Amino acid sequence: MSKPYIQSLSLADAHKADIFSVATTDKYTISASADGTVKLWENNDSNPTGQVLATNAVGFHHVATDTNGDVLAAVAFDGTLSLFDLRTLEPTATKINDEISGIWAVAISGNGHMMAVTNTSGNVFQWNLETDELVHKFPVTRPSHGITVDYSQCGEYICSGHENGGLYLFSTQTGRLMYSLMGHSTPIRSVKISPNSSLLACGDDSGIVYIYHISSGEYYTNLTGHDTWVMAVSWNESGEYVLSGSYDGKIKVWSTENKTCVCTQTALTTPVFAVAWLKKGWGLGVIGGKNQGFVAGGVGKNLVWCREAAGE
Repeated sequence: MSKPYIQSLSLADAHKADIFSVATTDKYTISASADGTVKLWENNDSNPTGQVLATNAVGFHHVATDTNGDVLAAVAFDGTLSLFDLRTLEPTATKINDEISGIWAVAISGNGHMMAVTNTSGNVFQWNLETDELVHKFPVTRPSHGITVDYSQCGEYICSGHENGGLYLFSTQTGRLMYSLMGHSTPIRSVKISPNSSLLACGDDSGIVYIYHISSGEYYTNLTGHDTWVMAVSWNESGEYVLSGSYDGKIKVWSTENKTCVCTQTALTTPVFAVAWLKKGWGLGVIGGKNQGFVAGGVGKNLVWCREAAGE
């Protein structure tokens, strides 16, 4: 079974340097770059001009939003985190940088009330965005640089991936470690929990996308096909498909039911650092219709949007 995705838009000079992270809302595609900017791209515009939302001389490497697209968090290479209200495009004051040093990865809960962050020391934290206070510092059995983190849409789980291959799932209700999966021998580059919070996808330097059952930590499947490091993974809104971007320059769409690759896109040609889905109806301009689609960025200055070939 194949499910073709075709390039709908490519912006050759979206940034002045590599693009490390992308996120999407109904209104914006958001990109973070080593050029020191976080930019907003209007999804309804067929040729959008990026609006600079944030600047930092050392550059940005992670951005995250909530389900409604109201809150944006951006992390810079100096270890600081910035918050923004996407409804007003104004910064939101936070004291998180006074309490947590060396912040690296970030994820926001579906309702926008909570946030998960990792730091370069390997710690994992839960932060209350409403009270601007630390909720939990989670126990990590083998601390190592926290490369990636995700927050389940149900609000019950936080997952983190680390440089030493550590993969952890925590309970936000108890503040305790639910389990660790220590079978990875290479750095975990990306973790994402499925929309219904039943499955966990992760990519590492082996070039494999691994999927586990959230409830037990048991293996579900391995998705093989990339030639080298998997830098980013993302679930579509139904949880039927996983998107992956790799250092091999390929973007792949995988069916979780059939456990197979249904599309390989090479629109970027250079190493891919970031991928994110656009829900149906989100990309009238950048996607060119109401189809499901995705955005990708990486080495170089390019942002590329692709859409499902069939549909409206």
